[in-house]
Amino acid sequence: MMNDETLLRTFVNGTSDLIQSIKPDGSFVFVNSAWLDTLQYSQNEVSNLKLKDIIFPGYLRRTEDAIVRVFEGRNVSDYVATFVSKIGTPVQVEGRIFPQYENGKVVAAAAILSNINEQNRLIEEIKHEQNRVEYLMDLMTHDLTNIHQEILTTLEVALFVPEIPKGVEAILRESVNEVERGSNLINNVKQLTRIAKRSPRMKSCDLVESIFAASEIVKKIFSQKEMELSTNLSIGKYFVTADEYLIEIFKNLFHNAMKFDTRSKVQIEINAEVVPHTPFIMIQFKDQGAGVKEAEKSELFDQLARRRTTYQGLGLGLTLTRHVIENYGGYIRVEDRIDGAPEKGANFVLLLRLSQADRGNLGKLGGS
Repeated sequence: MMNDETLLRTFVNGTSDLIQSIKPDGSFVFVNSAWLDTLQYSQNEVSNLKLKDIIFPGYLRRTEDAIVRVFEGRNVSDYVATFVSKIGTPVQVEGRIFPQYENGKVVAAAAILSNINEQNRLIEEIKHEQNRVEYLMDLMTHDLTNIHQEILTTLEVALFVPEIPKGVEAILRESVNEVERGSNLINNVKQLTRIAKRSPRMKSCDLVESIFAASEIVKKIFSQKEMELSTNLSIGKYFVTADEYLIEIFKNLFHNAMKFDTRSKVQIEINAEVVPHTPFIMIQFKDQGAGVKEAEKSELFDQLARRRTTYQGLGLGLTLTRHVIENYGGYIRVEDRIDGAPEKGANFVLLLRLSQADRGNLGKLGGS
């Protein structure tokens, strides 16, 4: 059976991490097999090296500072540097340096370092592929948008032809709807791509102003219908932490409410209240459309899992809505407008974070 020292040496030489120990003058006390293999030095050559001989010049000063801290008895847990191999190949490493003690005195600085060359290469490769995909996506969406616009213009011109047969008119109008649905899908894909590749730039946004702005946009889209909106909200009452995509949340909800309610007058109710003792405001968006079956509620916001039945044709709208809200640190779920009667409409419940200004007045807001 191996003794403790033999077992430890086996582990040290068996790891893929670079392990080294250096004296105060920078000479090496010990390096492991991975260190030798990676930097391509022999054990004999290491005895004539000092740390400065293998450090890329741009990292020498910070390495010297780190070593000084270690010999003062402190750990350095975020060390990053570039070593240079015997043949001049750069080796990027990261890890920790810590003191080695003997009789209560720091006698060496030990380091356990990971070779991150391959990791960084893969990261760069992924970035390159992401940029390529984004370029192709932009190119495709641009061209598809132009094609859709040309088709839409042609269909709308055709609808102005006098004495057009009713059957043909119905087909043309359905075609217009399908082209518009395709355009919305393309727009949502673009929005999701933008959200995924950037960190949100949060600011304090007037919740009600965004809701009303979204309602006006959707009213124009469904000009043949009337939207009847009832709410306990008023502009300037609530401010939430969000960004420019806040309006997209409510555009999608209004759009779905108008689309899936077959009546000419679409009734929508929006109410909000501060959740006591939390930084959240709860918004309930109630429509009287087709509703959402119980079995579909958990999948409604997941485009890949969604069963296309009640809310067929939503594209990525609700997926986009969920992603935006989650980026805000919020939450969305769907319930029945009337419990146990999904066919009587849906209630979308949103939790959004109040901005710092409003958090200081939770009691005032909750009681207003």
